[in-house]
Amino acid sequence: MSIGEIWLHFVVSPLTTGLVVLINLTGSAALGIVAFTLVTRVILLPLSVMQIRSQKKMLALQPQLKELQKRFGKDRERLMQEQMRLYKEHGVQPAMGCLPLALQMPILFGLYAALSNLAHYYNPQYGQYLTDFQKTAGPALLQPFLYLCNLAGPDGIPLHCGDNPMDPANFLTIGGIHVPGPMLLVMTVLSYVVQKMMVMPTSDPQQQQMNRMMAFMPLMYLFFFSTVPAGLVLYWLVTNLFSIVQQYFIAGRRSLFPAAAAAESVPPPTPALVEKSPEPNGAAPELPATERRAAASRATKRRKSGRR
Repeated sequence: MSIGEIWLHFVVSPLTTGLVVLINLTGSAALGIVAFTLVTRVILLPLSVMQIRSQKKMLALQPQLKELQKRFGKDRERLMQEQMRLYKEHGVQPAMGCLPLALQMPILFGLYAALSNLAHYYNPQYGQYLTDFQKTAGPALLQPFLYLCNLAGPDGIPLHCGDNPMDPANFLTIGGIHVPGPMLLVMTVLSYVVQKMMVMPTSDPQQQQMNRMMAFMPLMYLFFFSTVPAGLVLYWLVTNLFSIVQQYFIAGRRSLFPAAAAAESVPPPTPALVEKSPEPNGAAPELPATERRAAASRATKRRKSGRR
């Protein structure tokens, strides 16, 4: 069995069947995709909770990590050893931050294949990968959704509804560039928020460079999702929304932006006490105006009590 057949039979086909069942149960392609998203996220919830807890521990260790950076910044090997020792002592697993996303990627691309096949269920080129039962959900994808003619074509500004859902002539373009629709723009913004949630503050220059590169991932999503069925955009939008809500209720509001939270958690440096130099000629230093007034008031009270 080839890799393509393994991918088709063990990833795409089960995902297609699950999606079709939910679409038939809800009677709507949009509701079926939303339900499919929630089911997959609930299945991945234990891993997501472990990732969030690991992130909280990592955030709490930032002052200690910065101290290690100051002590062993020039010795990269010793710095890595001390960081791993610190992680082990506090039960932190840095790899947990990537595991939930890594598991979502096969689902994302498998769902892309499933939606593409269902959108063209009437075409033998795509229909050959579908069973008769799976084909029953194909017409639901071709029904109107909000401002879109259907969820089988890309998300954009539709000009008219043609026979081919993926035909670029059906959508508004500027200079030959596809204009994204509102759902795709909202998905991009939510992807940016999720990206900021995942990026942990670090003093490592290499990791900082990696974090800056990862900041452009939402733009890559924008270009990628502008060429896929809108049903996939809806799936990723709900996925990002679920991630934000999940992070808020499990880890709190401060965990939505770890970099800002880490900056707030670092105590400000204690200002050094400046010793006042004595006045020339041995004179006493001049007191502030408020202290001079208080001293004058105390002297006046003493004089009055002495007269009595």
